Amino acid sequence: MKILIASNSCWNLYNFRKDLISTLISKKYKIIIAAPYDEYLSKIFKENLIFCPIYLKKNKKSFFSDLFCLLQFIYIIQKHRPSYSLAFTIKPNIYCSIATLFSKTKMINNITGLGSALIKNNLFSKIIFFIYRLTLYRSYKVVFQNKSDMNIFINKKITNIYNSNLIPGSGININKYNNQILTNNNIFTFLYVGRLIKDKGIVEYLEAAEIVKSKTSKNIKFVVLGSFDKKNPNSIDFKYFESFIDKEIINYLGFVDNPIPVISDSSCVVLPSYREGLSRSLLESMALGKPIITTNVAGCDELVRESSNGFLCKVQNKYDLAEKMFSILNLKKEEVMKMGEKGKQIIQTEYSNEIVINKYLQLIY
Repeated sequence: MKILIASNSCWNLYNFRKDLISTLISKKYKIIIAAPYDEYLSKIFKENLIFCPIYLKKNKKSFFSDLFCLLQFIYIIQKHRPSYSLAFTIKPNIYCSIATLFSKTKMINNITGLGSALIKNNLFSKIIFFIYRLTLYRSYKVVFQNKSDMNIFINKKITNIYNSNLIPGSGININKYNNQILTNNNIFTFLYVGRLIKDKGIVEYLEAAEIVKSKTSKNIKFVVLGSFDKKNPNSIDFKYFESFIDKEIINYLGFVDNPIPVISDSSCVVLPSYREGLSRSLLESMALGKPIITTNVAGCDELVRESSNGFLCKVQNKYDLAEKMFSILNLKKEEVMKMGEKGKQIIQTEYSNEIVINKYLQLIY
């Protein structure tokens, strides 16, 4: 049986779907990857895998380039005739859904997050939801990572309770994190992991860090790990960001392929995001036994058991975020470690690779 897996980059598939692809191949499914080529293809390429490069610019709005991408999906599906098609990210979800209208391929859409822009009642969000309503109406299954996103689609009559499915993220390989050496130093380190865009809460993190540093004499450090997304209109202003480096409020490490060693060196991971699908950086942090501080919004709130494995703060509120940072700073070292262990248990029982992959296998029969 052939299965098409489509995404906006090989990087995305490597970071979030590598284990799913490996499992499907081990079960003798023939996998067809449709994505723009990048260097991460070699890290997921195996026997019994066909790669179909597509022309897709995720941040580019062009009728002709989008039409060409759609025609490529139609060609791929007509040529390979997969039994199932799994699409991830917005454009592959839309174009792949249209392409399957002309085939017997069962479409499985994956809504990995709406983003704060899509929940606003503006022209852009209305257009996207209208397109989703047109393209997802005959999908075999639509997979969501949190209940809030699923309820929005059901209420807007884009999907229904029968074809909507909840799968907890992309799965965490517990074994990958169990062997990590956790540091034990005297500097309490807060870590932000994510793109440097406003919707991720980077501004609130910087300003809360400044508040905390000005009000305590404790030996603390604030670290930022992530890349600038210059093409994103919500990208943080570089000079503004740089001012916090100059004032020695934060240490900036840039972008790394593997954030695990940096997370291991931290004491607490902070993500004041405005909305998530299901935050990968928070899941990885919990798997490494780190307490987390995040916002009380969809895709973040369900990961926190308040005061047990972390704290929830109000969205877009630097003062409340700073207050939660003080809350964890005032805990004893043993209490912080206990919070981290609780997070690890949550990952093992609710978000492991085995749980996620088994749910996908149940959709493909």
